[in-house]
Amino acid sequence: MSRQEVMEYTSGKVLATMMDEQRNLTRFYLSKLKGEDMYREFDVNGYTTNSPYWVLAHLCWAENMLAIQSLGGKGVDITWLNDFKIHSPKREKPASHPSLEEVLAAFKQIHAAALETISSL
Repeated sequence: MSRQEVMEYTSGKVLATMMDEQRNLTRFYLSKLKGEDMYREFDVNGYTTNSPYWVLAHLCWAENMLAIQSLGGKGVDITWLNDFKIHSPKREKPASHPSLEEVLAAFKQIHAAALETISSL
């Protein structure tokens, strides 16, 4: 690494790199679900879990809220995001129920915007 590159390595860029590595880990675990029912909920000790689909959509909401909007950014304008916010009812289907493909595309789009926001810190 050159001296110039070292000087340009800000705290924001370090955080963005760490977030990107975490995203790689999340993607690794999501890859283990290929071929599985992404809408399936599980009962564990009397508690019904959220489906992988719901968790993925919730991660979209969380990254948009925590990594972009809470830092003063505009956030990505996706109509269904708030249907998956914290404490939203998991049993009810959202009014604008996005397809899994739409959620995956948003997952990628929001992450790119979050990395840009955090890198600029």
